[in-house]
Amino acid sequence: MHNMNLEKLNKFLLDLDNEYDINSGACALIAYMLSSWCVKNNISYKTKLYVDYRDYCCIWHYALIINDIEINPSTYEYKEFEEEKYFIEDNWTPQMFKEKYEWTLNDYNYWKIHNEKIVIKIFKDFLNNIEI
Repeated sequence: MHNMNLEKLNKFLLDLDNEYDINSGACALIAYMLSSWCVKNNISYKTKLYVDYRDYCCIWHYALIINDIEINPSTYEYKEFEEEKYFIEDNWTPQMFKEKYEWTLNDYNYWKIHNEKIVIKIFKDFLNNIEI
């Protein structure tokens, strides 16, 4: 078991979202980096896949669940619906998140051009300073 402060992690990710809109194009990148860190540190996680209420095949947000706490939850709310639709799976590998991110954001995407490198550096620095 680890002693990572998951609330602190979520606050950090919310701050990243407020500053760099990580949940508008890069939630799969964050899930990739965090899941890679979890695998490296032998920490189990599950994947929460938010889906379109009309089309369950359309995933619009990726989050991780560690110790029953959702990490990087969606910051978008469906106000007109009683609840968001999602699936929880336990077989997503870091590579799967990386492929989704690369498939979603091509090299000409605004978010990727302006925010990707700085977010990767900031989040790597944060993960490297976590004590487990």
